[in-house]
Amino acid sequence: MSKIKVDNIIFISGEINIRFGGAAGYIANLKNGLEHLDNKSSKIVVISSKKRKLCLAELFKKYFLKVLVFWIPSKKCRKDIRLKLSLALFGDTDKYIPYKKELDKYIFSSITCHSVEDVLFIKKYIDKRHLDAKIILMSHSPQPPAEELYDILLMQKNQEAEKIYNEFAKKEKEAFYTEDIFLFPSQEAIEPYSSSLPYFEDVLTHKIIKFLPTGCTPLTTEKTIEELRNQFKISTPYVISFIGRHVSIKGYDLLQNIAKKILSVRDDVTFLIGGNMQQGIPPLKHNRWIELGFVNPAEVLKVSDCFILPNRQ
Repeated sequence: MSKIKVDNIIFISGEINIRFGGAAGYIANLKNGLEHLDNKSSKIVVISSKKRKLCLAELFKKYFLKVLVFWIPSKKCRKDIRLKLSLALFGDTDKYIPYKKELDKYIFSSITCHSVEDVLFIKKYIDKRHLDAKIILMSHSPQPPAEELYDILLMQKNQEAEKIYNEFAKKEKEAFYTEDIFLFPSQEAIEPYSSSLPYFEDVLTHKIIKFLPTGCTPLTTEKTIEELRNQFKISTPYVISFIGRHVSIKGYDLLQNIAKKILSVRDDVTFLIGGNMQQGIPPLKHNRWIELGFVNPAEVLKVSDCFILPNRQ
């Protein structure tokens, strides 16, 4: 079967969702935009995970492994042991197998990756196929990915945090030297990398650097401010809001420190907080600190007097 020629493949080894943050939400918005443009003169393809029905053999392996580890109380330990058992019993833990089949359909001039692991996989893949394709790495993390992972592991009280961090930091460095083009949203986005990684300035001297401001279709709401105030149970005149992951790199701990001071001297202010509450710093316990979890940002912004940008920088 003849290969399809395209200019660029936007690649992510995971699902995309227009309501997610990071790479998953960015690519979903980008794909949505590309579908509304004339994409004939410059062909761009998006490759991400697709939900598919498992065959009987795959279903057997999936549930067989689950039965073997169901007695382990820790969800993370169950997952780790399940992966090791899968490798030992079936030898097929390579998550990139379905992506290889999809990539095989194309001949491409460049490919945009969004994670360290994907860069390393793509490098091996294009070398094996002897393709002359540039690898682009787009940054979605406000700090080096290894540091972000380390912070999460510490919050989870993972006993192997140091070991996992060191291993991932090596992969991160290899990926940074491997890719051809760095894509950042702005010059300021480079600063956390340069200040944290001693070798990063050297990396930049060997790479093409491009800046691409990102965006998405704005979300809207038909609800009135009064309806939203009732929905969120707001009783104060003023609202300060924040939507983001509840981690230090997003400034969530700084926000809590500020909120404690404000709430202690002002009884006319409510803090309205959106974002994933499952991992990270616990919420502030106060009747005027309202956690919403995943929420339509348009509703929060419409009812807010002040919005705090979720970034420690």
